[in-house]
Amino acid sequence: MITGLGTDIIEIARVREAFDRFGDRYRRRIFTEREQAFCDSHSAPMPHYAARWAAKEALVKALGTGFTAGIRWVDVAVLPAPGGQPLLTLSGKASEVARRQGVRAAHVSLSHGREYATAVVVLADSASEGTMMRFDPYAERVL
Repeated sequence: MITGLGTDIIEIARVREAFDRFGDRYRRRIFTEREQAFCDSHSAPMPHYAARWAAKEALVKALGTGFTAGIRWVDVAVLPAPGGQPLLTLSGKASEVARRQGVRAAHVSLSHGREYATAVVVLADSASEGTMMRFDPYAERVL
């Protein structure tokens, strides 16, 4: 059964402006090292950063908590699974909140164009084939 649904859209320029204004401090606060490496591997990294930003927002909306429940941005990572589709990895408080709510599965969809990036996250209380989420107690941490 679906337990949560979240969506978000962001202007790619807004993420670029945050990078320009706050630099590495912002990158490390919002994105894990693996997310940074993935995004930076593209010739145009900003749409990939923005899509991940949107997915993190969509997840906390699906949980119904926002970032006020102690969830840190880096408690949620969005990386490609072996087939290339996006995979949500939850750690820390995000993992704790999701487990407490009975979340066992998540599906995430990312998209971006020239100006906007968007994401949709669907949470469910039972795992199904194609589930694109994992709980990772050893996920990366921000230094």
